[in-house]
Amino acid sequence: VLFDPRDIILKSINFKKPAAEWIWQLAHATRALNRSEAATALGTAPGAGVAEALEQAARSDAFYGVRIDAVQSLGRLKPEESRAVLIGLLADQNVEVRVAAAGALGNLSRNAGAIQTLLQSARTDASFSVRQSALSAAARLKPDNAIEVLKPFLEMDSPNQSMRAVAASALEQIADDSLLPTVMELAKDSNDGIRQNALRALGTLGKGKPEVTDRLMAALHDSTAGDRIAGIIGLQRRRETPAIPALEQLAASEGVPNVVRAARAAVDALRTPAASAEPSNAEDLRNRIASLEKENQDLKARLDKLEKK
Repeated sequence: VLFDPRDIILKSINFKKPAAEWIWQLAHATRALNRSEAATALGTAPGAGVAEALEQAARSDAFYGVRIDAVQSLGRLKPEESRAVLIGLLADQNVEVRVAAAGALGNLSRNAGAIQTLLQSARTDASFSVRQSALSAAARLKPDNAIEVLKPFLEMDSPNQSMRAVAASALEQIADDSLLPTVMELAKDSNDGIRQNALRALGTLGKGKPEVTDRLMAALHDSTAGDRIAGIIGLQRRRETPAIPALEQLAASEGVPNVVRAARAAVDALRTPAASAEPSNAEDLRNRIASLEKENQDLKARLDKLEKK
């Protein structure tokens, strides 16, 4: 049964069907939209044949968007059902599929073999988009000797220094204070992405060290909106309640909406005692921060295009 197969009705619907029906829809629906719906649904529809159906779609669907949906759903299955398939998809000819496969692998449980495969993709894939996705995924899986693993990527040449920026962001996930001198240096880098990722990483490093707080407070007055947002995020993650007046002043005087929203969200979070904060509130704040980070990246991309005209 296909409900509104041409997606004509404006709606939000949770259409529950057995896994077997979603599998049939994924294999036989003529419209990509309906196959995409099935691929997404199967990520949370356990049943016999689900992994096999998603693997088939990920490898051979006629529309690459359905393939990506299938890959992402594979990343939500049990690792033993999907890890080998996702590793195999890192060699797919389609760049977007390889990007999705790397990201999905990073969402599974830690596995030494998967980490090494991801790091190899991060070093050698022909697409830097795939390399970035693979490095970020490997960092999420917490590789052994993570500092030594990441250091070469901090020096890797790439378009717009994208690999260095991802490596700087990965340092945040390691949260090892031995990295503090390196991250403090990266927080002064001339590349926006590297500098801003380092500022966010300072939110988890050097707790109680005034020089770290001072660097984040200085970022609130930076001429680049991305740095101001990164400084806000870092202060919030460190729970720097003395920064509340400065954040309130920034929210009142700032002209960039993204920065205003980030400052207000940080003030709300800092005023909520950490021990008594509700999990749902914490999750909401994390989602708001992620949304603001994406908006900031989109804004920067638009500004870059305008500058090139």
